[in-house]
Amino acid sequence: MSAAAQSARRGAASTLAGWIIALALLALAVLFAADRLYNAEQFRIREVEVHGRFSHVDGARVKAVVEQSLPGNYFSLSLAAVEARIAQLPWVFSASVRRKWPHTLVVDVVEVQPVAKWGRRQWLNFTGDLVAQQPGASADERSLPVLSGPDSRRAEVWQAFRGWSEMFAANGLSLDELRFDARGLWYLQLSVGALARTKSATATTTATATTPVTLIVQREHAEERIARFVAALRARLIGDFAEMRIVDLRYPNGFAVNRTAAPEARLAHSEP
Repeated sequence: MSAAAQSARRGAASTLAGWIIALALLALAVLFAADRLYNAEQFRIREVEVHGRFSHVDGARVKAVVEQSLPGNYFSLSLAAVEARIAQLPWVFSASVRRKWPHTLVVDVVEVQPVAKWGRRQWLNFTGDLVAQQPGASADERSLPVLSGPDSRRAEVWQAFRGWSEMFAANGLSLDELRFDARGLWYLQLSVGALARTKSATATTTATATTPVTLIVQREHAEERIARFVAALRARLIGDFAEMRIVDLRYPNGFAVNRTAAPEARLAHSEP
């Protein structure tokens, strides 16, 4: 072998050895850094901030749960695991946890805010999601409107309730119950609100302001016929509302009303 070839071979071996040493040193540096970053004794979480608007959730309890769920440090802690622990607390709808340098966890909690009941043991949250009824509910939460129907129609019932309850509320009425049955019929139970009570105060009636009124309408024409009934109430019938018991909206050009004052009679209202 020539001297030049031997020199080239020694150079290649030296270069390879240099690379091996460099890689070994890099690996040691990575291991050292990983040990520093993920060692529970390093970069400990020292502060927990809890944010949210609470009526029922106990912020101190949330903080305690987080502090009990810290097996790692700032870098190694599983945020998803902490969020799952918080979500198990009463009245917690959702929780998100994020890191804030250098040693803080920030917890944002959204409380369950029920808008209606669905069945005996569930609520519909303000998001439209089903949630379990929570302990320690207030009187208002125990008397929430009741929605029901096939589970496959829950989203439709929820959307209908949102639209119709706002429309009735604008006219002094409260939508207390909404039911959709297998035949495609809507049943809406209304109660008298402040506006209706004011306008019907002089009416002679045996009914009370708390006696409900039930509307019946088929799904295909519900929007237009409910709107027509509300327009008639606003124009001239709100004073008679407390006397009504059942309002049948399944007529193409009007509706029929069963009244308490004369149970055997039907007050028909027609439009051209």
